[in-house]
Amino acid sequence: QAKFEAAAGGAAWVGALRAGALRQLRAIGFPHLRQEAWRFTDVRPILRTPWTLAEPASPGAEAKRLLDEITFAGTLESCVLVFVNGHFAPALSRTQPLPKGLRVQSLRAAAEAGDTALQTHLTRVAASQEHPFLLLNTAFLFDGAFVEIARGAAIESPIHVVHLSTGGDPPAISHPRTLVVAGESAQAHVIETFASAAPGAIHLTNAVTEIALGAGANVDYLKLQRESAAAFHLSNLWIHQERDSNFFSNNITIGAALTRNDVAARIDGEGIHCALDGLNLLSGRQHVDSHTLLDHLKPHCTSHQLYKSILDGASTNIFNGRIVVHQDAQKTDAIQSNRNMLLSDDATAHSQPNLEIFADDVKCTHGAVVGNVDDEAIFYLQSRGISRAEARGLLTYAFANEIINEIKIEPVRVQLEKIIYERYHLGRP
Repeated sequence: QAKFEAAAGGAAWVGALRAGALRQLRAIGFPHLRQEAWRFTDVRPILRTPWTLAEPASPGAEAKRLLDEITFAGTLESCVLVFVNGHFAPALSRTQPLPKGLRVQSLRAAAEAGDTALQTHLTRVAASQEHPFLLLNTAFLFDGAFVEIARGAAIESPIHVVHLSTGGDPPAISHPRTLVVAGESAQAHVIETFASAAPGAIHLTNAVTEIALGAGANVDYLKLQRESAAAFHLSNLWIHQERDSNFFSNNITIGAALTRNDVAARIDGEGIHCALDGLNLLSGRQHVDSHTLLDHLKPHCTSHQLYKSILDGASTNIFNGRIVVHQDAQKTDAIQSNRNMLLSDDATAHSQPNLEIFADDVKCTHGAVVGNVDDEAIFYLQSRGISRAEARGLLTYAFANEIINEIKIEPVRVQLEKIIYERYHLGRP
């Protein structure tokens, strides 16, 4: 850590954040299987690996072609910030011209400039002192994306933050950070993509994203995780909402050998709506562990949560969702649903939806389903001349499409449909 501090430099207040996080991390330690929140996910393979801090890198021609694909070059006009191994890559980014009311820059540059909005919000949204990998990210905070949408601004084109990891020998770890601040009545679409520069790249991404919504703000957030099958991915997404704001999110997981997603939304004003949706497409021995929290603090708010997973091979999916309705949060309307489709006898799904209600005038529901492809539906399609393999693929696509259809950005939706069609052998969408 001392060597990192000497190399990282930067603003003194950032150094103080790093030091405080490191002290807390040493106090609580890393998680283990005896802890309820981690009992299905063994992080010992991560802790035993001799990781090195990822260094800046210049992606080759293949990686640049990948960047064109994942940034929808030619089909989507957007502001793009690219980070390679956690370091801002301005030559690969597209940030000019910016629409009125939008400010984007590297987090490191904003910190060194003494940006007051950055100091106000950084680590204040993701304020937990109990999550070890969140603390680890802050302890090694170096660079990231800082996005600010001014009060009343309506940004039509998406803001796309791309984290590209090159891997290497020895394997490298990066700690990307993203902070989005939406002012009062602001509107924006934010995409965050995590990808590997090569199909077999071995690396660990330990990411933290903080999103703060002012009163009346509207933010659509989409996370696409498509890292290599040899990668490890740990992420924390934290949201803080003020009155009358609306947050819609979609968390799409396709890649990585082991993924842990923690999502926490603090609903801290009246008239708020928060939607946390997700889709996991798993095969082989992939392992995904999703923990979500919808924390209702004020009355007259709604939340919606739908997480779906399609599991093939010997893959494993864990969903642990909590809705907490505090005593003052009367008239809360919250819905939580988790559905898992098993395509293999060796696939496993664990579902734990939870409600904690301390108010007496609320409407809250939750449910979970784990099952195989419907044999009767397959038989019906076969009776119409469709092969069994095609029938299974069509039903699988229909299962995923409920989530995909909610994505409002057409090039993203089309690309995801193509991925699903190819994965489940349906030909062209």
